[in-house]
Amino acid sequence: MKALYKQVNIPVYLHELHGQRATVFDLLLTYLAAVATTGLVLYEARHIGMETWQVFLLGFLTLDLAGGVVANFTEGTNLFYKNSPGKRYFFIAIHVLQPPLLYFTFSDPANMLPLLMITIYAVIAMLIINRIREYYKQRIMGAFLLVMGLSIVFIAPFSQPLLLHLVFLYLIKLLLAFAVRWE
Repeated sequence: MKALYKQVNIPVYLHELHGQRATVFDLLLTYLAAVATTGLVLYEARHIGMETWQVFLLGFLTLDLAGGVVANFTEGTNLFYKNSPGKRYFFIAIHVLQPPLLYFTFSDPANMLPLLMITIYAVIAMLIINRIREYYKQRIMGAFLLVMGLSIVFIAPFSQPLLLHLVFLYLIKLLLAFAVRWE
């Protein structure tokens, strides 16, 4: 069991995902969540009738979202972004691209407005959470904004239940797992 809690050095090209050091346990659960969730999503997507490129994009986005939820709660990732404040804003900016990619994955015009609303909401919510310096208050605000965001998503007119699931992961990843500094 001690081997699971051993710290390992992370290659530089993976620092944004796991920080500079991570435990074997953190890495194992991050990749298990990513692969298992992606497998389930792709299994469910077989009924949708997607093109091959859409299936690959769906798989890539699901890996990133599911793995990112777990990775963003880990100590290694939290320390990395705590020590690199500019990279926090870069992370936020990059994740503005995920909802448009989800839109192209599902290719239904009915999803455009809800995804645009969720993107704007997520960015504003992350910026609000980021401005709070007290970690306890960040957690409460993050939880509040996540509940509000999930409530909005729940009533939004998404064309696919699978897309609803991915947007839930998106909000959890960004508003609670990433924006809140877990000390």
